[in-house]
Amino acid sequence: MAAPDSQEADLLCLLRIYAGDMAALAELYDRHTPLLHAVCTAMLGNEREADDLLYRTWMVVGTRTRLYDRREGPVASWLLALIRREAIDALRERPRRSEATDLVESARKAAPQAPDSPEATAVRELPALERQALEAAFFKGMHSMRLASHLEVEPAAAKNLLRRGLERLLEGATVKEPV
Repeated sequence: MAAPDSQEADLLCLLRIYAGDMAALAELYDRHTPLLHAVCTAMLGNEREADDLLYRTWMVVGTRTRLYDRREGPVASWLLALIRREAIDALRERPRRSEATDLVESARKAAPQAPDSPEATAVRELPALERQALEAAFFKGMHSMRLASHLEVEPAAAKNLLRRGLERLLEGATVKEPV
């Protein structure tokens, strides 16, 4: 996700934020907001709601940097997990949508157009049901029972689709140890 240089820069920013340096928060914000905003907008399907949620998430980062644990991965992954968790909570508060496909389509539209990464290529090459299962689980926060209903398969089959999809993605992934 983040290059080693940006991970070190992110760690330094967190230390500076912890010490009260709000310029470091601005630096971290500038570096990560485009991706966080795209993911949040894709998950919520509403840019205004995504902006509000992004603001609240950055307030958490600015006041509670001690929540970050470098053993759990890069700062960028932590930020993505924060925004994703907040978006899932926001989705649970609103009436449930019947289809995750709207969400997946909006994710594709909102995602920044960057050169194809090996990860993006690997996701595109997944069998359709595995890709749909992973996208619905990630973007919509669907658990296996809702996922099974959405995909019109048995719950065990939904779990298998997720497992196989993740295994296929991990086959080609290079895992970097946290610094």
